[in-house]
Amino acid sequence: MISKSRTTTPANRLVCIINADPNIRKKLGVLLKRSKHQTKSFASGSKFLDKLEALSPGCLIVGQDLPGQTGLEFMSELEQRGYSFPTILLSRKSNVSIAVRAIRQGAADFVEIPWVDRKLLNTVDKLMRKQ
Repeated sequence: MISKSRTTTPANRLVCIINADPNIRKKLGVLLKRSKHQTKSFASGSKFLDKLEALSPGCLIVGQDLPGQTGLEFMSELEQRGYSFPTILLSRKSNVSIAVRAIRQGAADFVEIPWVDRKLLNTVDKLMRKQ
């Protein structure tokens, strides 16, 4: 499900990167753009929410360590607001508990940093095709 009653077409869907680390946002942006994905990056969940109504997200890549909240808390906030986006949760820590919670909360995947480019791209491609 996209969000509320919004519909999108493949041509205008974005991969939204929500991560506190500017280097990670840049690396993901370059990787995804090389694979022909349109991207938009945000330093926090609140910055994403401020712009959400003007966006057409196809999927989200969310960092677990966001300013003021965790990635899991951000996913819960989206759900409470009535939004549901295919989401990949990124984490610097290999933590089984966080990975399990992410999947139970509806994340499509849990990816450790550093990520494997091809695996991450395959997951994004799959999520974008489902939309």
